[in-house]
Amino acid sequence: MYEDRKYTDRDIRDNPKLISLAEGYLLDYTGEFDYLLGCRELVEGGERLPIPLARGVLNCMRLDPKGFQVLQDYVEDFTDAHGKTWREARNFTAPEPLGPTPAQATIVRAPRLQIVRSRPAYVPLKTRWKKTYVLSTWQRAKVAHLIKQTSRIVWMPYTGKYVWDLKVWCGAGLREAHAFMTNDTQGREVCRRCTANKELFDA
Repeated sequence: MYEDRKYTDRDIRDNPKLISLAEGYLLDYTGEFDYLLGCRELVEGGERLPIPLARGVLNCMRLDPKGFQVLQDYVEDFTDAHGKTWREARNFTAPEPLGPTPAQATIVRAPRLQIVRSRPAYVPLKTRWKKTYVLSTWQRAKVAHLIKQTSRIVWMPYTGKYVWDLKVWCGAGLREAHAFMTNDTQGREVCRRCTANKELFDA
């Protein structure tokens, strides 16, 4: 998208159609993020999203490839009542030049600067885990590890995929392709190091 900052309440008050975009996104939302699910219940119940909730939904859309495309299409087609584009309406103006004016000084030799704007390599998402244990898919594995709540889901902008950044209390390295989360130990012993480290942290 063209803007490099989050949506604010003022953006929504100036452009009420953004609420409709947020509500349309919620009706098609199939994820498990509790905040978006709660907002979807309001919309499905026939209620209009309040501005603060709509702002949160719009900023979530910026991190979702589908929602991002909806917002980008809106930005590209946007013109206000005065014929201004989205960037003009949001007061995107070029900064004043810094330093001395040409009448005061002349630059003899300037360094070569190359400004490259690119997507971040990954975007960590605030995650609340609903599972307690993570188990290895290896058939001979005998322990169930305790999930650390600092684990998170990461969105990879270049692939559009969501991956685990999974941490367990004992520090064992478990990859998403070779592990699964559950609330049942399935007969395995709970990792003693995980238990000891968690108890030490909770003490």
